[in-house]
Amino acid sequence: MRHLCELSTLCTPADKRGYLNKLGEVNRTFQRRWFVLRGNLLFYFEGPDDGEPTGVIVLENCVVSVSEHEDRYTFELSFGGSGTRTYVLAADSQKEMEDWMRVLSRSSCSYLQTMIGLLQHQVADLDASSATIPTAVTENAVTSDPQTSAVTDEIRNSSGDLDSSAAQHSLDATAEQTPTADVVNTS
Repeated sequence: MRHLCELSTLCTPADKRGYLNKLGEVNRTFQRRWFVLRGNLLFYFEGPDDGEPTGVIVLENCVVSVSEHEDRYTFELSFGGSGTRTYVLAADSQKEMEDWMRVLSRSSCSYLQTMIGLLQHQVADLDASSATIPTAVTENAVTSDPQTSAVTDEIRNSSGDLDSSAAQHSLDATAEQTPTADVVNTS
């Protein structure tokens, strides 16, 4: 648990943070908690300045859904199977609820593996389609766009050691072309 506590308070930016109301397991009332999402770990604290989390939820194999609880803006984190807990959380607005639901549904390792698989498939498709285009045509197409040309030149000149800004530009361009999908793992 000590290592989890250290993860919760890293100086690096969290994937998402903010207040949510959490329905207690024993005391069946909502309690306002400060939540910090890091990867597939959702930490919650009494407040934003606490050094140690009150609890942590491992989001692997988690299903995120709108709750049928009578309070507004509530959603659930459920894990399926007998003996597992369902967490009921409430946001302060519809937009906050949707933001939290989206980011939580995309935080599991299985979702990331699915996205990596989709990206690998797109790269393979691009490789296959570029193999049928003559090299001179491909190079002229690449150098005709100034942004793409700059990134291409930097990659060629770096001898395999990518400059972080070029790598980020490439990732941003890939992300803009990558369709997103909400994946719900029910296993």
